[in-house]
Amino acid sequence: RAMARIDPLTGLLNRRSMDLSLNAHFERAREIGHPISLLMCDLDHFKKLNDQHGHAAGDRVLKRTADRIAAAVRDSDMVFRYGGEEIAVLLQDCGPETARRIAEQIRESVKAPGRRAADAELPTITISIGAATSSEGQTPSRQLLGAADDCLYKAKEGGRDRVEQTTLP
Repeated sequence: RAMARIDPLTGLLNRRSMDLSLNAHFERAREIGHPISLLMCDLDHFKKLNDQHGHAAGDRVLKRTADRIAAAVRDSDMVFRYGGEEIAVLLQDCGPETARRIAEQIRESVKAPGRRAADAELPTITISIGAATSSEGQTPSRQLLGAADDCLYKAKEGGRDRVEQTTLP
């Protein structure tokens, strides 16, 4: 049962887990009127990294990134491998200021140099992040997901290695 919910490469919850749990968390936020935020994170130039350094290096980078993101969030937050090199982070009871702070911590953590000798051959890894907050938990989960995804694309278009953010009701 656990294997069906966990991504084997990164050890993060998988997209199926996200789909199954997202609505329940949003319903809870709506009922109590608390903010809830969603981060959509995407490694910059990941295809180029795979092409130049191979898929084994890409897998190492994904695993390292997953570990760093998981370490940068609070215990109450949930981190999911959304697909490919995309990672989603559900920040419960989290307003826009805290969401921004956590997103920036993630961004800085991901681009910090690796400590392993095998990481020395790799270029600096950066990540773009789209952050969307439902200030009173009233936004449906799919709408907030779309808003976070839109912000992610703005971050990519704005030069990458950045956070773009929006707040909805």
